[in-house]
Amino acid sequence: MPGGSVITECERQSRFALTWEFGGDQGRGTSWGEYAFGRGENRPVHVLHQHTRHLSRNTGTLGPGAVGVGWELGLMGLALHISQPGEPMPDEAAFATWPDGKAIITGSSERWGQAAVVAGTDPEVAVAATRRTTAFYTGESAEPS
Repeated sequence: MPGGSVITECERQSRFALTWEFGGDQGRGTSWGEYAFGRGENRPVHVLHQHTRHLSRNTGTLGPGAVGVGWELGLMGLALHISQPGEPMPDEAAFATWPDGKAIITGSSERWGQAAVVAGTDPEVAVAATRRTTAFYTGESAEPS
């Protein structure tokens, strides 16, 4: 998976901010996220996520999943780190080749594609963007099988 994060702010048990830098040596871009934690009425904790991203041509070909899948994978990595602080983290590139990793990436891409349709994107355009997003993160072909 191309990308990485830098934690830019952290207030213990209340909020943190970070960047998600993607595109590797191609320098495709950076997006910024801020997360605030609070107590919910029926849930012990709820999370508010605010995201900022300057749009590029890549966003048009990959759709909202271009950034959305990356944020979800980043949060999953953070959850693993917090829940298993002494354990080594899985290799990011290998994760995308494991059956469970592919299933997580594919499912996330598909949900972002569905969200795009709900937001007004033509379904055929969204399906094509979903395939390209999945291929981007897994390294597989974007062509339908």
